[in-house]
Amino acid sequence: MRKKNQDIKNMMRRNKVYTWMVASQIQVHENTLYRWLRNDLPEETRQRIFMAIQNIIEEGNEFENGYGQ
Repeated sequence: MRKKNQDIKNMMRRNKVYTWMVASQIQVHENTLYRWLRNDLPEETRQRIFMAIQNIIEEGNEFENGYGQ
């Protein structure tokens, strides 16, 4: 059985991108993102999340220490 949004979760895990980072990038509450990831997402929302993860990776994970400093 395929887990929902496993590709998003794997990408985040591989790149050490935390859920709160992605939520901050797309300007939603962290709990909202957790809820979204429980279900199949519309393609537009998936792309929005993937772009946010990619932006965080390209920025060198500026939130690495948890405070964006």
